[in-house]
Amino acid sequence: LWVMYVANGKMDYIFTSILDMLGYSMEELDHSIISWDKLTHPDDIGEVKRRIKAHLKGETPYYESEFRALNKNGQWQWIMSHGQVTRRDAKGRALELTGVHVNIDKLKKIEMELRTSENLFPTLVENLPVGIMLVDPDGDISYLNPRFINLFGYTGKDLPGLDEWWEKSCPSRTERKRLLAQIIGAEGKVVQTRLRCKNGEYKYVETQKVDLLSGEGILACMDVSEQVARQEELKERKQELLVQ
Repeated sequence: LWVMYVANGKMDYIFTSILDMLGYSMEELDHSIISWDKLTHPDDIGEVKRRIKAHLKGETPYYESEFRALNKNGQWQWIMSHGQVTRRDAKGRALELTGVHVNIDKLKKIEMELRTSENLFPTLVENLPVGIMLVDPDGDISYLNPRFINLFGYTGKDLPGLDEWWEKSCPSRTERKRLLAQIIGAEGKVVQTRLRCKNGEYKYVETQKVDLLSGEGILACMDVSEQVARQEELKERKQELLVQ
């Protein structure tokens, strides 16, 4: 808990917990706003000042900011500061600002790790050697990765929904019905099938359908045409050898 006196630039710390957290004693700070500002990260101080100023002018109902403060070991720790004007003069000018500093260092680090993971996921999906289709709960296709587009030649504009995809990739109604029953019945398992590309060419692919807890679905497709072709060649060679 802290109190900032606007007129004389002083700052009182009602409890020493924030100082203990940063490793300082009460004697090491001179109870001035300037001394605290010196502990604030250079990249954060501008935004902190702007938010305090906006609240003192009455432009915001309270002051709140997240910033890094330098601890005694020379490391930056994340602080969440929240305060409000508690006293004004007769002309409405702010005299006193009271608030709290909260240690959010661990939370901030977790947040940054999550953001890194979120940024890494699209990069990973876009560079996978497997075609990926993301379908929303309504059956609309929300995403096709570059490998999927390259594999089949279809783009998002060609395939508004999952039904359109199955009709184009498997034109035969009888074959399509059998294939869908097989894929749906083998949730999470790999099913090998033959699908039609946009240019009319057929490719053998291994497909895998996975339903997410969010209600979305993922359809993964891997091209195995070369492997199937080699298997057919081996069968033919084996038959030739048997004949000989």
